[in-house]
Amino acid sequence: ALYNAAGAVVPADTAGQGVATYRLTPGEAYAYVTTAGEYYHATAGFTAADGLTVEAAAPRQEDWLASLQAANGITAQKLQDDPYLPEPAFSPGVHVYRFPVSDCNSAFGLWVTTAAEDITVTATYTRLSTGRQESRSVTPGKATGASLGGLLEVTGYANQAVVRAEQVDNGVTYYQEYILAVSRNLHAYDLDLTVEGETVVLDGGGG
Repeated sequence: ALYNAAGAVVPADTAGQGVATYRLTPGEAYAYVTTAGEYYHATAGFTAADGLTVEAAAPRQEDWLASLQAANGITAQKLQDDPYLPEPAFSPGVHVYRFPVSDCNSAFGLWVTTAAEDITVTATYTRLSTGRQESRSVTPGKATGASLGGLLEVTGYANQAVVRAEQVDNGVTYYQEYILAVSRNLHAYDLDLTVEGETVVLDGGGG
């Protein structure tokens, strides 16, 4: 796809066999995005000129996250004692995960390691309380997790974060996405039980 400086898609005049032609305004800025396998992308910008030909880079499809972990907090102790376990278990080639999280929790810490040193990682999500998009840098290999503040609240509302691993090479940004869908495990906070009109007291004693 091709986008103008305002972020609008520019339609092709002709397209076929991997080649497309566009009617562009000389001197204006544009950017292309190529995609492979849904989660792998490449993008670069250029300035239009008469007769210009741009060879769009193909996405790199090596998987760049070597590990991904989450917990109810950002300390190493929280990661050990109170982790959020992904479904399925993490594998570099799997790009969609579900994290069941108690509706009592509001913290979400994230840890990653990468397959190469020149990979940067960010997480984007919508803050539940405001509906505003948030972005957090996630430092690979850091002992303290990145806090995705506002991703969750003490409610039953689910949310989603998109983790983006990115590599810049020769003016082209190559990136891939991992989708973290956070579901909620619901609990009853108040329960009244009556039997034949009589209130039964629940004391948790098992009697």
